[in-house]
Order: sequence, then C-alpha cells, then structure tokens
Amino acid sequence: MNSDKFSIIIIPSSGGKPLQFLISRVLLYIATVVLLSFIGVNAFFTYGFFSKSYHTSAIANLTE
Repeated sequence: MNSDKFSIIIIPSSGGKPLQFLISRVLLYIATVVLLSFIGVNAFFTYGFFSKSYHTSAIANLTE
C-alpha cells in the first residue's frame, strides 16, 4: 500500500471535533528539507557567533 498522501489527525482532549489534514509525500519531503536546512544554517551562524566571541575574548586576555 504505497500512497502518495499522508493523513494527520489531531484529536482534541476536550472532546471537540477531530481535525484531519492530508499532506502529499512531495510536500512532506520539501518541508523536511526546508526545516533541516533552517536548523543547519542556524547552527552554523550560532557556532560562528560563539566562536568569534570566544576568540575575541581570548585575544583581549592575551593583549592584557
């Protein structure tokens, strides 16, 4: 059973009406790639920021 769509069902704990979303395999793949790219870019810039901050403070300590 190889389907091109996935169902996401959200059932509220308050007993409300369940919500159902259909998402295609391609859209799920694209969303995953975008999310992983976003996380990777953020990790890269965060590492760069803290690395630069560390090196700046190390240089300041050495010059004193």
